[in-house]
This record gives sequence, C-alpha cells and structure tokens, in this order.
Amino acid sequence: MAHLNPVTITTAPSQEPFTLQPLIRQALSTRRCIDIGAGGPRAVHPGLAAPRHVLPSGKERWDAEHDEKEREKEDEKGMVYLIVNELEMVGWNESYMAMWRRHKKAKTLQMLSSQLWSQASDKSQQQPIALPENWHDHQVSLKLTTLRLIPHLPYAQNWSVNVLATVASLSPVEPSHLPPGKQRTARIADPSTAKQVQLTVFLDPEGFAPRVGSAVLLVGVKNHRFDRGSLKKYASDGKRESDRRWWFEDPWHMSWLDVAGIKSWWQGVEEHYRMAG
Repeated sequence: MAHLNPVTITTAPSQEPFTLQPLIRQALSTRRCIDIGAGGPRAVHPGLAAPRHVLPSGKERWDAEHDEKEREKEDEKGMVYLIVNELEMVGWNESYMAMWRRHKKAKTLQMLSSQLWSQASDKSQQQPIALPENWHDHQVSLKLTTLRLIPHLPYAQNWSVNVLATVASLSPVEPSHLPPGKQRTARIADPSTAKQVQLTVFLDPEGFAPRVGSAVLLVGVKNHRFDRGSLKKYASDGKRESDRRWWFEDPWHMSWLDVAGIKSWWQGVEEHYRMAG
C-alpha cells in the first residue's frame, strides 16, 4: 500500500467510488479473519465450514481433525489464506498498473536477453574465426566477445576482440592526443551487462558514423583499462588491416549473427526506460 497513490484509482463503469481497505494488514495485526459482505467488513473466528461439521464416519472425522491440526501448524508459521468466493470488477489503481507494467517489461527484457544468446549459440555451427586477418568470408562466423567479459580478458590492454552491440550514443569528431589527432567516442550496449561500454575510434573517426540505435559488428577492436574496461580502435590498426572493413552497421546479410534479436532487445530496453520515466 505504501507504493500506491489512492488518488489514481479509476472506478469501473456503473460502480460507486470506493476506498481501498488494508484487509491483509488488519488480519495480520488482529489475527482475525475479515469477512466482506453486504453489511461491510466484520471479524470472524476461523473454523470449519458448516458442511464439514456433519461427518458420517470415524475416518472422515479423523481426516477433519488431521486437517485442522495441519492448519494450526501453518498458523504457527504465520501463514495467511485469502479465499475469494466471488470477483467483481469495481475499478483499478493506475499507480499499481504502472508498477505491474514495469515488472512485466523487466521480465520481457530478461527473456529477450536469454533468447538472444541461446539463438546465437544455435547459429554458430562451425568453429568461429577469432582473428580478423583470418576472416575473408563474411558468411563464416567470427568468435564474439560479450561486453561483460571486456574487463576479464587474458590481457587488460590490447587484446583483440570482435563484438556485436547496439550503439547507444555517438559523439562528434573531437581532438585527441593520439594519432591522427582526432577521435570519436561511442557508448555501446549488449544484453550481457547493464553497463554501456565506451568505444573510442581513432581510425578514420569521420567514417565511423553508425546510427544511434543500430546494431553494429566491430571486428578487431582492442580492450583497455580505462573506465573499468573499454574498447579502442587505433589508427595503427589500419596499416595492418589495409582496406579491410572493421565495422558493419545492421549486418543483416551475415546469417550467423542474430541482428534481429539484439535490435529487439534494445527496443525492449528503450521501452522499459520510457515506461519508468
């Protein structure tokens, strides 16, 4: 009740305005059952329903006594039973509905993340290629690293990885103290972690311009200690990789990548934060 706003109650059509009653809290404090009838709430002592008092045989009497003892044991544990005989829609509380929607979105988000990575295992049938210099056929799968693993790779810096992630933000080209004297910074995300990992691009920063919200495959980016685990693409990588492409925006043509899955996950993330305000 502490999280509900009573002002946000919406009364169903043909119903009179009403006030929420904390019946469960009252039952716990008084240890009395609450009976809601035409005359309003009243406290009653727990007991067997009338038909259970008339028992024709000793076995049924023993069963009833046994059931009663079991209920007493449960009462000692502090268990409360809520028995609903009839339901009638009288209205709803908008703040509760908002809480329920947020809970549902969080569950959906978790399910999408699980499905995404399980589908990506199903798609990798052949042995994936780890190093970009050995990757010549884009229909052959690359070994991917999740963002969660960036701080835990064998080396804390300059370990080459391939990543499929969503572009959460992208900065304009800005000055840099490293060659070629300019850089562009992006924040990227994937379902493995809530952290958005920083990617700093020194190699042709003007050319690195994926749309925010797009899925991007990054090939041969290096890990770094900065920000408790980040990624960089250095200008010197271009000399070794010559004209080879190192990033692909929404690579639908690569059937081994679950582009649809990560885009659906990101859509769920955005919707979740929109609903949460």
